[in-house]
Amino acid sequence: MADLTQSITRRFLRFRNLSLLVLDILAWSITLVLATAVRLELVDTSLDIRRVGSMVLIAAAAHVFAAVLAPTYALNRIGTGGDAEATVTTWAIASVPIIVADVMLSPRPVPLSALALAIPAALVIMFGMRFGWRRLSDRTALRATNLRRVLVFGAGDGGEQIIRAMKQDPDSVFQPV
Repeated sequence: MADLTQSITRRFLRFRNLSLLVLDILAWSITLVLATAVRLELVDTSLDIRRVGSMVLIAAAAHVFAAVLAPTYALNRIGTGGDAEATVTTWAIASVPIIVADVMLSPRPVPLSALALAIPAALVIMFGMRFGWRRLSDRTALRATNLRRVLVFGAGDGGEQIIRAMKQDPDSVFQPV
């Protein structure tokens, strides 16, 4: 069972960058559509899915562009401080063209108040998906039956490097707890 899990994990990690990009674009899509629906429902008008869809496409293109500009996007281990920093950087870069496009297009695809809700909500969803990914990968590693549980303490930065190496090495026989 552990070999099957490791095989699936290795295959999935090959597409990690693309997977993160798709999940981030999904976060933009969800927040833009829901924030617009909530905003327009409060004013009792109808939701034009084509206009919101055009904004989702703009957000997807902006996020891909931002991911190319951010030098550390999807390079850090999921759920680490470096990953959080890269996610915020990419989100901030992508937010600018989204706001500019919404202000410049007439009629506005998404109301500004909905955009004010959607932009921070997208970041929260991105973090949530990364948390879920990290949690799933950590639990998958713990289910392997051939691992010996070890405790590393009092080692400072060196200890963190040892723990990281044990967790990332698929052939390691140790599981830090």
